[in-house]
Amino acid sequence: MENLDENVKVLDIGCATGLFLDHMKGLGWDTYGVEVCSSAAEYGNRVRNLNIFTGTLAQADFPDNMFDVVHLSHVIEHINDPNSFLENIVRVLKPGGVLYCVTPNISGLQSHIFKERWRSVIPDHMILYSVKTLKQLLVKHGLIYKKHKTWGGMCAGSGYPESIKKFLDRTAKIVGFGDVVITKSIKPTN
Repeated sequence: MENLDENVKVLDIGCATGLFLDHMKGLGWDTYGVEVCSSAAEYGNRVRNLNIFTGTLAQADFPDNMFDVVHLSHVIEHINDPNSFLENIVRVLKPGGVLYCVTPNISGLQSHIFKERWRSVIPDHMILYSVKTLKQLLVKHGLIYKKHKTWGGMCAGSGYPESIKKFLDRTAKIVGFGDVVITKSIKPTN
């Protein structure tokens, strides 16, 4: 999250107990979270003294153009209506604000090797995205797609020797076929 000053308003959607928010709070950022798991949100509010809303982004009903940064890590794949979800994100993001989105990469190396046994093929994942389909979705909602990175080629417990896992991890990252992708998009200022 380069080139951002102190006093940035950040929203972490699916923030769990608020570990990311706690770190950002330590940098002087004004932090807000949304978490559907009430016990996780309660822990973050009570133990970390954070501002975490229990429920969904739509239920939180934040004002328009409130946040400089919206962050979601391993959340969008759980959303069965990504269009409404992204409409709400764009609504609460300030013009010039940044959206960081982390999700499993269905076009990654592990997905191709393990197919239906890939660790991200689980019932809780409604939609799995490739870099291309995620970019298309973000652009469809008016965001300016800036860049992406992938990482992770082989997970622990895959049965491959450590030397092969490290080689595949590095290769997957270099060629953009990592198991996980992070995207950076910006809300236009006009």
